Amino acid sequence: NVEDSQLDGIKVGNKYKIGFSELSGKDIKMKVIAINQNDNGYATVIFESNEMSNDIASLRISDIKIRAEEYTGYGISINAVRTLKEEKDGVETSTVGVYVKLGSVIRFRKIDIVYSDDNIILAYSKPGESGYIERYDEVITEGTDLYDGKIVA
Repeated sequence: NVEDSQLDGIKVGNKYKIGFSELSGKDIKMKVIAINQNDNGYATVIFESNEMSNDIASLRISDIKIRAEEYTGYGISINAVRTLKEEKDGVETSTVGVYVKLGSVIRFRKIDIVYSDDNIILAYSKPGESGYIERYDEVITEGTDLYDGKIVA
């Protein structure tokens, strides 16, 4: 059973990854074959799958997580995200990014945000484009008076 408010985007015929609380770390791809609306603010969602194992067969009642969307990117604390405002030829632009420590120098790295919640963002980096965050960059999560090129100890 799923609360009606959580059904947004779940449709009959679509496939989703389902995570069972008793099968830690193993998601199973399943297809929605029916959604039955109830009068109590819930709907019963019926899934099917061709995947079977002894672990799955032993489940009778289980809490599940429906993974409707999946994102990949660099997980960054929401506190690290900064907006850099620049003026060029009389036009002001804003760039979203983070400050990183490279040796003893602080650099600003651009990010494209693909997902965020109250604690983290997932940032996408455009491969081959300079100025974007890279793997293993040491992101600065707090501090004041940060700027590109600042020397730190």
